[in-house]
Order: sequence, then C-alpha cells, then structure tokens
Amino acid sequence: MAFLAGLFSLVDAMLDEPMDFVVEKLPVADELKMALTQRNGQLGLYLKLVLYYEQALWDKAEEMAAVSAISMVDVHEFYQESLVWSAKVKAEVST
Repeated sequence: MAFLAGLFSLVDAMLDEPMDFVVEKLPVADELKMALTQRNGQLGLYLKLVLYYEQALWDKAEEMAAVSAISMVDVHEFYQESLVWSAKVKAEVST
C-alpha cells in the first residue's frame, strides 16, 4: 500500500482539486486516505519522510526514518530506485 500512497500523493495537484475531495472518490483503504489527507499512520510517516528527503530537510528525514525503522542508506536507495522507475514509465508513456 506504500506504493499506492506514493502514486497518489500528488493526485490533488495533477487534478487541481483538494486532496480531501479527490480521496473521497478513491476506492482505497481508510489507512491510505488518512495518509494522503492527514499524513497519519505508518503510510503518512513514509510520505513525510519522502517529502523531507526531497526538500533536503535531513534532520527531519532522519527522524522519520528512525521512527519507521529504515536506514537513511535504504531511504536513498529506495528514492533512487523510484526515480529510475518513474523515468522508465515516463519514457514508455511518451512512445
């Protein structure tokens, strides 16, 4: 479900609609809805971690990683893998 949280984390910006409005229409678990709208639960922690990482807020990212029992080395590796996956999907869609 963490994968879906990441995929849907910017759906509000893509649709130019408030996240609360978008999430109402998604047939997904309440846990995912809470993560997307309020950054609550374990999925919410993961989303916060990624946001802090992307913004180079290293102290906050390290704090979220520690709470989630993930090493910053793994965070970096997972993030790099996600960039590769994203580029691959973008290339496939563009062709």
